[in-house]
Amino acid sequence: VEQQELALGAEDVFAQSVEGQTTQYDLAKSIDDLKAAGLEVKGGSLIESTEQGLRITARKNSDWENWPSVSKAVSSNRDFDVSVDFADLKISNVTGWGCNLDLEADFDDAENSKITVGIRRDKAKDLFILVQREYDQPNQERAYDFIQLFEPFEEGTVRLVRRGGKIYALAAAKGQAQRVVGSFTIGGKMVSKFSVVSKSATDTSKLDAVVKKMSVRLDQ
Repeated sequence: VEQQELALGAEDVFAQSVEGQTTQYDLAKSIDDLKAAGLEVKGGSLIESTEQGLRITARKNSDWENWPSVSKAVSSNRDFDVSVDFADLKISNVTGWGCNLDLEADFDDAENSKITVGIRRDKAKDLFILVQREYDQPNQERAYDFIQLFEPFEEGTVRLVRRGGKIYALAAAKGQAQRVVGSFTIGGKMVSKFSVVSKSATDTSKLDAVVKKMSVRLDQ
């Protein structure tokens, strides 16, 4: 597992690293409009449209199949650049492994690989940036490789960039330069979906956030 904590300005290093047109999704639109634009919105009453963006109010949220999420289905084995802007993040009453707001990329491979970057609070009450790769092992048990950075924020951007077979996870509080928090080598595996997801280990955890914008660029 490759681990990095590099104070690099993303604008300098990744500005035009991925070819192709950027599609920006304004999540302040109605859920019907977002679905018409090709996004999938899940979560029922735990996610609603507001003038600021999609507001997540996650309560009794331990059922992973119904975690509040906004997703964009894709199909590409080439480079990509996806980011999410969020605000007003609050996480409390945490038990179990924790409670997260994550940007994730799912891959269509035999290992069911997933790479995420987001903000987590754990049962020790620590709040941190988490970069994680998860995948199925040959014995079918799920494996997790992760990187933590204890410089969290409640408003800002998280981002995943694939360039040359490696995925870089970046993060920045609003008004600050994005930095590389970690990276994983993934090769040319087919990415199938990008999502922003509110996750919780137990029903006691509470998460509030406004997800404002998702940007997607795929190398043509």
